[in-house]
Amino acid sequence: MEEKILQALAALNGRFDNLEHRFDKLEKRFDNLEQRFDLLEIQTKENTEMLRALVHSAEVNKAEHDQINITLAKMEGNQEALTKDLRTVEAVTANNYSFIVNLKTMLKEAC
Repeated sequence: MEEKILQALAALNGRFDNLEHRFDKLEKRFDNLEQRFDLLEIQTKENTEMLRALVHSAEVNKAEHDQINITLAKMEGNQEALTKDLRTVEAVTANNYSFIVNLKTMLKEAC
């Protein structure tokens, strides 16, 4: 009877050793997963920082682009105003040439 109990205890002890070995393996796997998650966390933080830098760069580029568009619109307005003024000068100049021709004609007739 004692021998059966000892055999049963030995069998249980073997099973516990087997379970302990399996738990050790699981613990190593969890440690490995924890290390991998730590690396992923670091990489995620780096990616987040890079994305924030890219977003900031995009915002700066947009602001510069908007400023260029505003400057271009002002230049277009100035160009249109200059074109209108030049047309006025051309019209006045043409009128002056006509007046000069009339004066020369009157001077020739007077002489």
